[in-house]
Amino acid sequence: MHTENAGNADFLRDVATHELTIIRNEGLYRHLRFSRPGSSCMYFDLITWPGHLCYTGDMGTYVFQRTKDMLEFFRRDSREDLSINPGYWSEKVLAADGGRSPGCVFEYDHQKYLDAVLEYQGGWLEGLSEEHQAELKEAVWDDVLHWADESDEHGNYQRVHEFDATVGGTNYQFTDFFERSTRRFTDRYIWCCRALVWGIGKFDDAMPTGIDSEGGSHD
Repeated sequence: MHTENAGNADFLRDVATHELTIIRNEGLYRHLRFSRPGSSCMYFDLITWPGHLCYTGDMGTYVFQRTKDMLEFFRRDSREDLSINPGYWSEKVLAADGGRSPGCVFEYDHQKYLDAVLEYQGGWLEGLSEEHQAELKEAVWDDVLHWADESDEHGNYQRVHEFDATVGGTNYQFTDFFERSTRRFTDRYIWCCRALVWGIGKFDDAMPTGIDSEGGSHD
């Protein structure tokens, strides 16, 4: 669900009856609304001004800053191309608000957390005797994995931070654990990224001969 370019079909179903309303289109100053007729469900607005683009709607609000014309930054060469680059684009997020969701761009990924803990453990076990392997795995289970709770991100990190075990004369701690990635993009942010690409394509289609008010061709 969080892969970068999977799920386009679901998104297209979400916006199948969305219509474009051009509220403002004056050079780099634009206000475009995409919504179902008579409904605000999954509506979104794209608002641009020099160097900025704001996506706002049911999925939250995200302000991006990068180039003078941000439509050009997100525009695809083909209307059929809905590919997105959420990692690179997240670096251009100036501000974000998750709306009804607590997550904005990133959220805790419990499986990534567990994988990171087990990766550390696997590295520690190399070269140890079976007795010391069993002792160390028991310590990790008792102090960390046994208490792992997908709804308690803070508690999970706290237990990793406090872990301190000595086995066979060697001390083990999760050094530099917090440099590991244990987060993922939120579904709302991914939906927003798709909406940017799709909405810009719809706006381009609405412009006579594919030319916007800046005079740039989109073909």
